[in-house]
Amino acid sequence: LNSCFVYKKGYRLELSANDIESTESVEFKDDCLRSCLRSLLSGGFMCRSLMHMPKDEVKCGVVEGMLRGFRGGNGMIKLTQIQGSNSFALIILDGVHEKKDFDITYYNEEIKDCFKMTTDERKNGKKLLTLDSDGAGMAVQPWTEIEFDILNDSVLNKTVTVAETSTGEVILCGKLKVKGSREEWERAKNGIQMSSKFCLTAILCILVSVFKQIHDLPLI
Repeated sequence: LNSCFVYKKGYRLELSANDIESTESVEFKDDCLRSCLRSLLSGGFMCRSLMHMPKDEVKCGVVEGMLRGFRGGNGMIKLTQIQGSNSFALIILDGVHEKKDFDITYYNEEIKDCFKMTTDERKNGKKLLTLDSDGAGMAVQPWTEIEFDILNDSVLNKTVTVAETSTGEVILCGKLKVKGSREEWERAKNGIQMSSKFCLTAILCILVSVFKQIHDLPLI
């Protein structure tokens, strides 16, 4: 893990069972961050960095959709919510066109073929977010608050698409599924044992300042 960090001169990072020194003293290497994000798309190991460790005891409703395309590329959208608060969204896209904007859209009605949607089907979509890709064809929207209620069964098995903003062409799509057990989902819908404003369970929370390395800082 230490090989993924660049230590700044004059600083040190000390770890113990109950103590983590300020992570402002290190930079997470670009290649490690990319590998960390891609592990979420492949369903591999859970990638946790020293930048942020979510509290697993905090419970909430979680749905996710694995996004696939027939021309390559893939992605993931994860939505979390606790009763009485807005939901939060995490989106990762990989293998998409470089330096382009992409609209993430949810469709409440049944979509027969997300790559060949009719005009009427497109009109029924709700745009959740727009994000941009970097020079390597990766786009990430860190956990962001959105106005979208997921705590009801009507969102399950519904389609989410990724379309290039400039052309409207759908390049990726998938369906939302419950993440975790059905019992946890029912408890989340009923607002049982919800005590935190943020619910980032069972997933790496990538801070905005960390991902900005990809966009703003030179590769290491």
